[in-house]
Amino acid sequence: EGMKEINKARAKVYGHENRDPLTLGQMGSLHRKALEEHFAKPVEQQLAAEEAALSRLRAAKHLSKDADTLDESEKLDTVRHEHDEQGRAHVGYASKGVAGHSVYTSGTGEREKHNILNTCPGQTNGCSGGVDEHGVVDTLKGTCFAPRAEAQYAGAAVRRACHEQAKHDPKMSKDWVLAHTGSLRNAARLADKNNLVTLFRPNVVDESDVSSRHVIRHLNRQRMSVGLPKIIANSYGKTNELHDPENGYFVTHSNVGPKVKHGSAIAENISRDKQRVRSTVLAQEASGKDFVNDDGHKTPPKNSYMVTDVKRHSDLDRRMQAAITHAKYWGTGRTSAELSAHEQAEGPEGHFDGEHRPTTPEKAHYGHTTVAGKRYDYQKQHILHPRMVQVGHNEDGSPHMIPTDSRFKDNDFLPKDRFISKTGKHAGAILMTTPTESTSGMLHQSAFTHHVGEESLQHAKSHAGEYEIDSPHQQATARGEYMPPQPITFRKGRAFGGAVDADGDDGSFPEQNFLVQAHNAHRSENDRPTPVHNKAAHDIVSRALAVIHNR
Repeated sequence: EGMKEINKARAKVYGHENRDPLTLGQMGSLHRKALEEHFAKPVEQQLAAEEAALSRLRAAKHLSKDADTLDESEKLDTVRHEHDEQGRAHVGYASKGVAGHSVYTSGTGEREKHNILNTCPGQTNGCSGGVDEHGVVDTLKGTCFAPRAEAQYAGAAVRRACHEQAKHDPKMSKDWVLAHTGSLRNAARLADKNNLVTLFRPNVVDESDVSSRHVIRHLNRQRMSVGLPKIIANSYGKTNELHDPENGYFVTHSNVGPKVKHGSAIAENISRDKQRVRSTVLAQEASGKDFVNDDGHKTPPKNSYMVTDVKRHSDLDRRMQAAITHAKYWGTGRTSAELSAHEQAEGPEGHFDGEHRPTTPEKAHYGHTTVAGKRYDYQKQHILHPRMVQVGHNEDGSPHMIPTDSRFKDNDFLPKDRFISKTGKHAGAILMTTPTESTSGMLHQSAFTHHVGEESLQHAKSHAGEYEIDSPHQQATARGEYMPPQPITFRKGRAFGGAVDADGDDGSFPEQNFLVQAHNAHRSENDRPTPVHNKAAHDIVSRALAVIHNR
């Protein structure tokens, strides 16, 4: 069934009227209050309320008759090969949901209305595909894998839209969070019987989860009081979602991409860089106040992951993993007027060790320098390359190894002598990875990926394994806005021979091979269809060659 039929079932349970969708902030407040009230009741009443909420969502066909709010995902198979301190393996569950933008409907029949919801508050134009000049959203134009996966299966798209809609509908949202609580409770109970630890991944394809942290916090308090292991959460995100390892909630920051790439600036990534620093280095709000959890305890900086433009399993990938051990990550430049009195007193350049004492650049954990009148701060952060776990054997009997998705275990594989930030906390580590094997060559060069080339490896060899990101020189000399590669545009009726009229479109050639275009542009007079068309081709290729040469 599609959403029109499903909404009729919803109307019988929750009413026919139009209801505007809740914002993420409204949803979070509603869920948090509902959970505080829910867990203040006796456990027997909690169980009954969770079951009743689940039954109503099933009657509204937003969950099928034998389903709950949890789902399985191949991305979580690797957690079965990770163990806790008692040697127990993990069993992983994901949450259904929509990534990017989602359709939210309300009302039925002639009164039915549609809203487009941005379900991923941290998305960039590069990952989401953006919104065109007509206000049309096409998530398939972005680099995010989730919308592409959803688009292949109508049933999966409908199921996830139902999940998203249930969370944003004001009359359904409380039922969703109570049903979700019961779903996680039951999953953990089953894991207990099999001597396993429950792991929950809230956003395999759902970036709007603002409540699972509170669900797990409440459930873990109940579980720990009777000696049961914590439920663990393993989340990714670009927002300020709280990283709370103390309560079993691990958040990995999603790096949005470099501030400078191939000599050009990326404005969107520059504007988001302060959030990266606050999340992965300082663990502080913009005001300088430390991030704290619901118990009032300080939380550590998040680890993060970044995607390079290196082809997976290539020779460069292998050499990159062998050569690079840490990053020297530079922030954006600031004028003297933007500096605090303490920063101004530090002078134009300084380098500090883990005890905040002045030292040399080689021994420093963090520091700053001044270029063209702007101060640039850096932080050194350890780099983790993909960790491999064995999942069976290959045909020849050798171990079959694949990268693990268990980011909650990353700190166990870091050096004991960690880099320290100016706040005295361990700076978050960086998982340095590559695009999936199915990612096109063009998307390798999106604004989302960090460039790694031979010059990067040479720098690492001469600087004790260092990978320098967004150096002050690169930022100060950056020119223009970075333009990711674009696909060639085919013009109807011209791809099967005949003269090509560019019409101002540099991508209008029917040939996909650049060398063929160059050859056509330099044909002799006798081979040319007309001098006018050949001149247009020559100008286009000349401009393209000039751009390549400059870069």
